[in-house]
Amino acid sequence: MSAGHVPDQGVMIHLSVALLLHQLGSLLLGERRTLSYTGIGSSFRLDFRRDGRGFVSVASKGAPVGGARAEGLARAVLRAAEEFTEEGLARLPADSGARGDCLAAVREFRAATKTVEATGTGAAEA
Repeated sequence: MSAGHVPDQGVMIHLSVALLLHQLGSLLLGERRTLSYTGIGSSFRLDFRRDGRGFVSVASKGAPVGGARAEGLARAVLRAAEEFTEEGLARLPADSGARGDCLAAVREFRAATKTVEATGTGAAEA
């Protein structure tokens, strides 16, 4: 990561988490079938593919990383994002735009997770 460099770009992880949550929410809700996510200011990339039954496979550089049902993936990502915001946002000023974006993304993703859990495969197929 580039934290501590001039200029300090350590805030990029917060923006990357917000971007991932925004993009992944639409995939889990069935609004899209594929997602190629690349972290901000990074070459880190994950490719997600959602089938019609609510299973999401994940690959990196063309190699399978894993897979899970949409609701299981949503819960796991939400749990990790909530832990990240509890621990990671303390380093940012209270009025930071990155802090606000990350918190808003977690709230939106929490709502998407509830929808995915309620339907089992996402709103588009309910």
